[in-house]
Amino acid sequence: MAGSARAVLNRPGADPAAFVASVGAGFDAAAARVGAIEVDHRIAGRAVRLRFAGSALVDPLTAALAHVASAEPGAPDVCVDLFDAASTGVSLPAPPWSWDAFQARGDIAGFTTETVKVAFDPGTSGLSVFDAATGRACWWVPNATQLPARESSAPLRTLFHWWFETIGLHLVHGAAVGHHGAGVLLAGAGGTGKSSTALACLQAGWSFVGDDYCVLDTRGEPAAHSVYCTAKVDDAARARLPTLAARPGIELAHRGKRLLRLWPEFAGQLAREVPIHAVLLPRIGAGPGSALRPASPTEVVRGIATSTMRQTPGAGASTWHAATAVARTVPAYVLTLGTDVDAIPDTIASVL
Repeated sequence: MAGSARAVLNRPGADPAAFVASVGAGFDAAAARVGAIEVDHRIAGRAVRLRFAGSALVDPLTAALAHVASAEPGAPDVCVDLFDAASTGVSLPAPPWSWDAFQARGDIAGFTTETVKVAFDPGTSGLSVFDAATGRACWWVPNATQLPARESSAPLRTLFHWWFETIGLHLVHGAAVGHHGAGVLLAGAGGTGKSSTALACLQAGWSFVGDDYCVLDTRGEPAAHSVYCTAKVDDAARARLPTLAARPGIELAHRGKRLLRLWPEFAGQLAREVPIHAVLLPRIGAGPGSALRPASPTEVVRGIATSTMRQTPGAGASTWHAATAVARTVPAYVLTLGTDVDAIPDTIASVL
């Protein structure tokens, strides 16, 4: 970079809250230029409004939230402002940090405080900012037409995590399904079988809350709330899920997975929430049958918290405490998945 630009990026004494306000001012300018579109949702019982400057980001970011769309009147509990530079002509202010401030999860060193969060996603070149004191939440990308497909599968995860945490709820990396009013949380790192397990239950007629992310409420009886009506599945799992195999999917650029949109075909099975009566930690097995063994509290906490904290900027002690609360409240099992997909829901039902 030119020396003058480096000097800007290394401005000392930057105020994180002031930077969030400057991004918010950018959205206001973009909305004044191209107009604002508001789309309301109800997630975990809260009114969530997405406010777009122009229409470029509406379809990419709302398809995964179609099942929680809301027409209820009233003010939102949180409003997230979204805009891109290409369609609005509004770029971000020069960031007041140096290149070495970027951290592995996307956190910006020095811009995570008790009330302010700022994160950068290199996959989308998107910036998420949130100030809990003012309630301002914004998301910006350079060009809406260049978003990777993975962003449309579970949009705004970081901002949702930050805001829900302020009200005692937790967006976690985990799946959830239900049967006859009872539910299970499927936890663990990517590639352990959460999605294929959740989809096997969906294929069997169970209620589906999510295959990769859900909002966890640990106050009282644990419950999982739905956020997204999408699922990611690899070719091997699709071959074992005939009901889903014929559905068109969107190729994702990582691990050979495809994105399935479950709305509106499975609208009757997309549950807003389920009570969590057990935690299951899937593992890929080799034989035809599935099996269960008790899981330790340590395994549960790691399954819920570690995978969430590894991929979510700003996630920390609160996520760990929520996982610990679940581990202390409900029974947990390691679920070794057999190749007989139709038998998986029956194995899970045995713990409910």
